[in-house]
Amino acid sequence: MNPDNLSKSPAYSHIAEIKGGRIILISGQVANDSLGNVIGKGDMRLQTEQVYKNLEKALKAIGASFGDVAKFGIYIKDMSKIAEFREVRNRLFDQKYYKNQPNRPVSTAIGVTELFHPDWLLEIEATVVLPN
Repeated sequence: MNPDNLSKSPAYSHIAEIKGGRIILISGQVANDSLGNVIGKGDMRLQTEQVYKNLEKALKAIGASFGDVAKFGIYIKDMSKIAEFREVRNRLFDQKYYKNQPNRPVSTAIGVTELFHPDWLLEIEATVVLPN
């Protein structure tokens, strides 16, 4: 939910309440394809697209969708590129993953100095809640 006394965001909710259900954690997803090749080396937009594709695959594997995500943890190596990340995220959320849904998951974005692979620009993990 988004209380009226907090700023409005088009991309995330301020509060997510979890009542029962199964909590599933999805490891940080990066811009690798199914063969382990880095997609979009040096390109935040392409890497963001690939990360969300990988999240979608992980969600489908557990019988979930983006609507079941309670929280995203976002790790970005170069915060000067956050506008590029947001551009892609907002487009995907508005046109595909959360179309016509007013409530979106909570999220935290953190700037980091390094990720495990030097060509990765971001990594996104997800907390998912499914019914028992």
